[in-house]
Amino acid sequence: MILRAQHREVTIELDDRERIILYLAQDLPLPESKYDVKALPRTVARMVEALHITRTVLYALLESMMEELIIAHHPIALKTKTVGGYSNVYVLTPEGNLLAEALRRRAI
Repeated sequence: MILRAQHREVTIELDDRERIILYLAQDLPLPESKYDVKALPRTVARMVEALHITRTVLYALLESMMEELIIAHHPIALKTKTVGGYSNVYVLTPEGNLLAEALRRRAI
């Protein structure tokens, strides 16, 4: 997170990892079943649109964040463009939620 003050305005610049954490920390619905379409905002396809990060970079970041136990993924069976119609839904772990809270506190 980079804070800048210019012309009496403060701007906050977040790196891609911080943006992913704050995106997943939103009140996005969790899937209630394997076929629940409410979980679509938590898929890679929707995160690419919302965060303006390329799919390749997003997959690499999600993989490293899963290794660090910041996020977890759950497979869902929805009609997608992927083979077999399966996709993954990403959620923050308790450690990820702590990071999201720390980011919010730093921004206030």
